[in-house]
Amino acid sequence: MRLTKVVAKTAGMIDGTQVRITAEKGRIVLEAVEPGITLASMLASFDPVRHGGEVMTFTPIGEEVV
Repeated sequence: MRLTKVVAKTAGMIDGTQVRITAEKGRIVLEAVEPGITLASMLASFDPVRHGGEVMTFTPIGEEVV
């Protein structure tokens, strides 16, 4: 959906803002919505101390490099 700069700025929207469109008698309403979980938001919440590292819960069975 394209909006003029003035309308978008007044509504606090920027390029790429996700919107919900609803139709009511005599009007069309655009509302900004918060995006769902994104890769960027998941990476921003990643804590290497808490989530980092690998753990082998078994002993090697063959020629695995550990």
